[in-house]
Amino acid sequence: MEIMAGINAIELLREQQLDFIQRIKYSCLLDCQIPGKNSEITFISEKSKIKQISKFSYSMCNKYQSKDREEKYFNYRNNFIGKLGEEAVKNRLTNFITGVDYTIKNEGDGKVDFTFAFDSSPGGIQVKTRKVDFTFAFDSSPGGIQVKTRKGTYDTVKWSITEKEIEANTFLVCMFIEKNVKNKEAENKQTENKEAEYKNTSAGFKITSAGFLPMDLIKKEHKIELIKNNGKIEFTIYDLLYISGLNAYLKKLYDLQVEKLLEI
Repeated sequence: MEIMAGINAIELLREQQLDFIQRIKYSCLLDCQIPGKNSEITFISEKSKIKQISKFSYSMCNKYQSKDREEKYFNYRNNFIGKLGEEAVKNRLTNFITGVDYTIKNEGDGKVDFTFAFDSSPGGIQVKTRKVDFTFAFDSSPGGIQVKTRKGTYDTVKWSITEKEIEANTFLVCMFIEKNVKNKEAENKQTENKEAEYKNTSAGFKITSAGFLPMDLIKKEHKIELIKNNGKIEFTIYDLLYISGLNAYLKKLYDLQVEKLLEI
């Protein structure tokens, strides 16, 4: 009991994260494709969903009217990867957050996907725009989940976040994509043509949940770093907490919100 008293949740999640990183090296990750259940990898392979992501990504390119072919491709790719990550997070946290927003906002979203407030009246949801990717379906206060998705290998990819994003959100969730696959068995087959890699809507994608961080923890442990870097900070997979801990955080927030409603 004395040993357990000296261990906190953050330390446990960091130890789990180190174990997770070791298993990445051996391609031995938790694979549970049941929505709402914990999984370290998520496959997005539904043709209609990939087409929806592709259509959104093209629309974003048209919005900024880039004439340079290379720049247009990278804009398309970045939007495509971003939405894949959001869909993967939605798949894991089905009961805690709302759906992925595919609205093209004329004035720019300020790195915002959507937010909404809890309404206790019948119908229950009022939509409001915030600087977040997701918000909690049970929380009326500003804040939510900022999702960052990058393409690369686990030991080289980095995720950055700004001070404004930290202030606007409650959690940072980091995802990464190594390559596109048609299915689990075809995981080692890679598209040679870089444009076809994303335009081929028959392909599927494997997204790995790299980890998460509570924004309060970032403020506490990286305050000086944020000041030195003009309000921006980068994280590697070694800086993150093990992803399954996010469910516990959200469940606790949900329980606290229910208690508040019962008091009313």
